[in-house]
Amino acid sequence: MFRTVAARFPIAVFPILLGLMGMGLALRRGVAAGVPVEVSELWLGAASALLLVASVFYAARLALNPMAIFRDLAPPPARGAASAAGMAWMLWGAALGPEGGRFAVFVWALGLMIHWAALGVSIRILTSEQTPAPKLVPGLYLVFVGQIVAPYGGVSLGYAGLSLALFVSALLAWAVLGALLLKTVRNIPAGAPHPFRPGLAIHLAPFVVGAGAAASFGAEWSQNAVLALTALGVPVAIWLLRRARWMAEGGFNAAWGAFTFPAAASAGAITASAQILGGGTVLNAIALIALAAGAAVVLFVAWAAVRALKAGKLKAS
Repeated sequence: MFRTVAARFPIAVFPILLGLMGMGLALRRGVAAGVPVEVSELWLGAASALLLVASVFYAARLALNPMAIFRDLAPPPARGAASAAGMAWMLWGAALGPEGGRFAVFVWALGLMIHWAALGVSIRILTSEQTPAPKLVPGLYLVFVGQIVAPYGGVSLGYAGLSLALFVSALLAWAVLGALLLKTVRNIPAGAPHPFRPGLAIHLAPFVVGAGAAASFGAEWSQNAVLALTALGVPVAIWLLRRARWMAEGGFNAAWGAFTFPAAASAGAITASAQILGGGTVLNAIALIALAAGAAVVLFVAWAAVRALKAGKLKAS
């Protein structure tokens, strides 16, 4: 049975798992605003276990068929799925923290290695003549900017210098890729296929994920960066909310994972901003509302994915 499940295990689960890990860290940050510590730790424990299980199944899939990764990442909406796995492992390392000792460092470093391996595979696919159009999709943010999550765990684990270098490299990659993708956002047709629509939510991710990463440094410049990135993300979030129904048309599909990690990171960025601004009753209430909304989005998509998996509608080709 294991072999059968592994052979058809979908890479599309990893963006959802990235959202689950990110939401767990956001809830942990929200403890200061009133989130019960048991809720955040149980969430992180469950998300970590799911990530480990999914990684074992997908690793087995690649052991059975190493070339499957190229087929899995070939569809444009799936381009960032493997990178999401590496990012999720980096967040697992962050969740373990210094208390996790060498194991936490191993998990975080393995996440980085998965990310770079996914980058290499993605570049090969993008440069292949068989690559289906369009080549430029929002999922490429995960591929080229995914190292932006490194500071979440890297700073506390003793790799602040490396984390800063990766953070800066991610910002530079974001600037270049964002400029290239701007035209595609302006020209997206109203009748775009349903699997292409959820990916638009990823345009919000660099702002709010970057804010969370900046918060990890704990310096004065990084606190200003948190506030700036969160503020810049607000108009993007409003633009996306106005198109939410259109993006979700057609019901659940494998691309819905793109809704999860921007929602989780937005909740984390709002919570971090509230704490930097001094907290208090009003700001803590705003943080709690953001956390509740983010958790609702992530859980809804995760539950839809579980139902699709059980029904055989979410599987590798």
